[in-house]
Amino acid sequence: MNWLLKSSAIPLGGIVTFFGLAAFGGGINQAVLLILASIVCTGGISLLLWIPLWWVVGTITFRILGALKILKSESKVDDSKKIVISKEELALNNYIYSARAQRLTDFQIKNLLLSKGWKENDINPILSSNINVLFSK
Repeated sequence: MNWLLKSSAIPLGGIVTFFGLAAFGGGINQAVLLILASIVCTGGISLLLWIPLWWVVGTITFRILGALKILKSESKVDDSKKIVISKEELALNNYIYSARAQRLTDFQIKNLLLSKGWKENDINPILSSNINVLFSK
């Protein structure tokens, strides 16, 4: 974690803790009262509890936000991995996909396609590819 995240963990943790207290402790007024009363009544000694708590909560919050950012970035489609195929190849791929869904073997699929006039050099690349999605037209 870089220095900016380390230095921002305490304020972020304070904010998250404050809103957590407000949500579960009876509202914003109660959260302010609890934090201020604990600091004032203990002469600031309670900050020895609050500051490490804020740092831990802030660090956890940063890690959660970082994980969500990673998940979001991984879900984006990489344009360099897109495949462009012709309408005939799309139809052939969809037929193979449907036939496999009906539990036909590749040998059976190939024989059916050959009997319907498809050429072996058109069938083999699609059969051997790992494209297992049904494309829409």
